[in-house]
Amino acid sequence: MSTIEKMAFDNIAKSIPNLRKNGLKKTINEAIAWANETAKIEELVVKDPHKYWTPPFVPDGSRLRKMRYAKCGGRCPIVEMWEIEDTSRITSEKMDKITNWWFNNFEGELPFFELWVTDRWGNNKNKVWADYEYGYEMTESMFVPFYEEAIEAVLI
Repeated sequence: MSTIEKMAFDNIAKSIPNLRKNGLKKTINEAIAWANETAKIEELVVKDPHKYWTPPFVPDGSRLRKMRYAKCGGRCPIVEMWEIEDTSRITSEKMDKITNWWFNNFEGELPFFELWVTDRWGNNKNKVWADYEYGYEMTESMFVPFYEEAIEAVLI
């Protein structure tokens, strides 16, 4: 890992809890296992973690966000993939590979997916793509951090 890439990753990791260097397959498997712990998943199915292809790319970082649907409370894992623009730019070709890989493996199934990019120093974090926005016409406001359920249970 180059010095600039390490600095960028360390900078991102300071503000993004549980960010893992590379590790996309492990993050996806954790998301699937976490979603399988409940039967409250609405319309979408949870895929078998051993029956999907590995991606044709290696992301700079990945993270699992444990979310729930705001309306029904069902578990909804969101896998974030992080790219540092200095290490490998998101070209049209790479974006096609990412979206094709994701939809060929996970369309209509959990987990959901977000692609984030930063500049070469790990600043200017931008979400450039989310499958739930394009494939399901959902918005971020439809998801609530999962830990709020535990907070609400304690307050009652």
